[in-house]
Amino acid sequence: MDDLVFTLNVPSLPIGLRAGFPNLAHAVERVAQTAHAKWLSFAAGEPVPGHSQIGSRTGAYLRSIKMEQRGELSYRVFSDAPHAKGIEEGSPGRDLKQMLLTSRKIRVVRSGPRKGTRYLIIPFQWGTPGTKTFGSQVMTSSVHRLWKSGSLRPSAIIGMGQRMGGYGHIVPQRRYDWGDRLQAGQVQNKHMVGMVNFRTPGGRGGAAHSQYLTFRVMAEDSKGWIAKAVPGRWPARTTVELMRPLAERAFKEACEEDVRIILRGTAK
Repeated sequence: MDDLVFTLNVPSLPIGLRAGFPNLAHAVERVAQTAHAKWLSFAAGEPVPGHSQIGSRTGAYLRSIKMEQRGELSYRVFSDAPHAKGIEEGSPGRDLKQMLLTSRKIRVVRSGPRKGTRYLIIPFQWGTPGTKTFGSQVMTSSVHRLWKSGSLRPSAIIGMGQRMGGYGHIVPQRRYDWGDRLQAGQVQNKHMVGMVNFRTPGGRGGAAHSQYLTFRVMAEDSKGWIAKAVPGRWPARTTVELMRPLAERAFKEACEEDVRIILRGTAK
């Protein structure tokens, strides 16, 4: 996907005269910095006026928003995240089982009445109580206490290997040291059954060292797996809409001041 970029117009100046417009150069820099900061703020969770709040589980979108100077009066504010366009414009509803037609990681049932059925194992990450970026995927306080009690052994990724995918491709495969899984008698929410805690060896916990996951099988004969349409959050467009009148006024005032300085200099 192309980078998501927005631009603001700067008054055109004759070639060779831009160095004589220091106030305009400063105004352009300040507008770019302010726009960059506003977009970052939306990405970090500030409500986008008229649209839903952006939630981030990894911070990848926030880190992808950058600013670069391309000329004396030219700055570029952009996101190079692959999912930036989806956050900006939203996505249509879709049948997730279509992934079974293209994913190299599919598996195939080898025996039994469902022999030949294609499937994928889909992980679902759970938030701890109080987190706001996991929607309904937040564990209860009692389940969180159970994991923190130390009575359940965490799982860990211990290496990487390879396996044959369902379409004949060699695909990477993690090797696991599996710990305990939540059992039906330990939770009231059936969707938490089978939950594991992946803990970085030697990690002290927290989001940087610990993840809570459940797994579901998506097969071509499964019911459901229809993703609802997601409306756009429009953080970049909203930033432009907020900044445009401020930028145009700042550029106009800066240009006028620079012209006054030039005229005073020529009058001497």
